Amino acid sequence: MYRSFLFIFILMASACDDDNKTQDYPDCLRNTIDNYIINYPKPISQNATISKYSYKGQVLFIFDPGSGFADWLFSAVDKACQSVCEFGGIAGVQTCNDWETEAKFIKIVWQDNR
Repeated sequence: MYRSFLFIFILMASACDDDNKTQDYPDCLRNTIDNYIINYPKPISQNATISKYSYKGQVLFIFDPGSGFADWLFSAVDKACQSVCEFGGIAGVQTCNDWETEAKFIKIVWQDNR
């Protein structure tokens, strides 16, 4: 009986989604992720990501929807969800001209693995 209970407990515990994981990106990007998943229920050819960068002493985050968004305007936002830099778009916006030399990629903090 004890083994049956233990087995069921372990099975249930391993099936639970860990909602207590620390989110390593600003809350505003959670809304971006949710909207992306709602609007694109089937992932585009390349998975969407959120990347973390260091830029002039700040930690910034960029949501990349993946391939298929040629005119996407990328925004690098800080932890308070304030846009610091913008890139791309149909007009070729580049508000941080030194991004290529000053920004340091840290890691991917979220990826759409559907």
